[in-house]
Amino acid sequence: ERADVSSPTDASSSSRRTRNERALSPNEHGIDPRSIPRYVRVLQRRLARRDASNDDGEKHRLFVVGGAARDLFLGKTPRDFDLLTDASWAVIKKRAQPCVVVGRRFKVAHCFEERPDAPGKRTGAFFELVSMRGEDRAEADDDEEENADGAKTETGDFRLPKEVSRRLRLDASRRDFTVNALAYDVESGFLYDFVGAIEDIKSGTVRTVHPSAVTSFKQDPARMLRAARVAARHDFFLAGNVVSALKASAHLLRREHTARLAGELKALFTRGFSEKAVVLLWTTGVLEHVAHLHATHVARAVDPGTNFVAAPPGAFHVPEDTPSSHDVLDEDVADRNEEGGIFSDGEDTTHPLLPADLPWAVSDDVTKKKTGSALTRHRRGGKRGSAST
Repeated sequence: ERADVSSPTDASSSSRRTRNERALSPNEHGIDPRSIPRYVRVLQRRLARRDASNDDGEKHRLFVVGGAARDLFLGKTPRDFDLLTDASWAVIKKRAQPCVVVGRRFKVAHCFEERPDAPGKRTGAFFELVSMRGEDRAEADDDEEENADGAKTETGDFRLPKEVSRRLRLDASRRDFTVNALAYDVESGFLYDFVGAIEDIKSGTVRTVHPSAVTSFKQDPARMLRAARVAARHDFFLAGNVVSALKASAHLLRREHTARLAGELKALFTRGFSEKAVVLLWTTGVLEHVAHLHATHVARAVDPGTNFVAAPPGAFHVPEDTPSSHDVLDEDVADRNEEGGIFSDGEDTTHPLLPADLPWAVSDDVTKKKTGSALTRHRRGGKRGSAST
């Protein structure tokens, strides 16, 4: 199961999901309730309060999810707390005051912490709260049908309402990595795991929730940088299929918005584990697609005699249907090399750190831009410099 996963059948996927689902009591997971911030506990009591005069009058639950739940399970202090509730947005606006709901497509409530000595006065800190009641009901209904059998058997053990259990499963299935898919119930203290996160945390494995890591990175290329961040920060290792997907999909980062990449890179390089992160990015072929100058310096540090120069942003065009490195056959590359159609100067290209098909040397007659294959650890996004470099 640690090896590369290739399109498992629905039956095997459902069986593996049910087998990995767990609910740990406070005595089993060991999370100290005192590690939960005071305002989060206050927010939980407000959401749990039944007040029929103002809203639906129901009792709602509050969960700590994402990286915060992972850090709590590891005994570490989370940098921030991501919160999830089964309350509607109307209830959140009434019970979680003071708060501001931001976003249109993906709503997030910024719940501002109040000073304990001066109610109504803000401390400046806030927590992000999201409602389980998402806008995509069609996807939720499909997921409910897929998990119908598992939900009926597991809900009783988890002591959760069926609808809350279903929505927690849906939230876990949308996470990037299994280690980030835990949910901690603030009121009961139970820790819920629907994707085998606890086993991966104990073994120190970074694995995508989606069975196919390539598909997961295609859906959101920034997940590749987050994979390196999680592994570097917690001394985890990348699962085999994640490493293969990083090498095959690294070029997709060139299509990401620069502002988003800058935020991910800042988190990678400014939190005390930058050395480990750079090593991971270099060995998986990601570094030259997000920090070409760093990649060039690393290449020269690894091999002072190299003339590898990483391609800067915009140096070549990455079309939407760019094939991965697994789709580029070595025989095809060799045939094109013999024809002499891809090298403009006829230089020898036998250097081990240089790609077999240089991206800057191939011209696209349609777009008039330089194009290249899906460049990975074995076909880096760089060019050959002069012999003096």
